Amino acid sequence: MNQDKKKCPDCGSMAKKIISGSHREQDDSKWIRSILDVVDKESKDPHTREFLKRPTRENYKNWMKATGLRHFEPGEERQRPPAPDLDKINKETWNRLQERRRIEVR
Repeated sequence: MNQDKKKCPDCGSMAKKIISGSHREQDDSKWIRSILDVVDKESKDPHTREFLKRPTRENYKNWMKATGLRHFEPGEERQRPPAPDLDKINKETWNRLQERRRIEVR
């Protein structure tokens, strides 16, 4: 703050000192916080405890590695479970309903 004033090398006028704050919110803080929603809060795992305490990018990477999770690679598709066989389910449901409603004559 107590430095001598300097002249602009381009125009020769006196330069003005601009002071800015050093703390700013990280660009990735919102997505890291959203991951905390799925982290097991009761876990005793040290990587999980550290990530919950300090959700930084480094702790996120350590948590992912410790839990065996990984990001999808570009072009990689998510594995979806096979669609259920609705015809089979309908048939089983119908058969069970008939079984419950049947009347036996002896």
